[in-house]
Amino acid sequence: SLTIDHVKPKAAGGQDQTSNCIPACRRCNADKGSAEWIAWFRMQDFYTLEAEVRIQTWLRKGVVEFGNEEDSEWLDDLINRALA
Repeated sequence: SLTIDHVKPKAAGGQDQTSNCIPACRRCNADKGSAEWIAWFRMQDFYTLEAEVRIQTWLRKGVVEFGNEEDSEWLDDLINRALA
């Protein structure tokens, strides 16, 4: 099952906003802990440059690609409920 992972960990000042959150399996989320995501990700057996680029693209453009403000609000609400 998926969890919401904070790319910049909350312990390091990361916020609960779409531009700082990505889906992650429970095991990966727990394993990453408060580590910096890209350093952790590059050490994983399943690492690919394509996946890294996809994550970085999401972090730069994520909500914009949803198309409108209503979609953006829906996603933010979904993340907030997952974090509660």
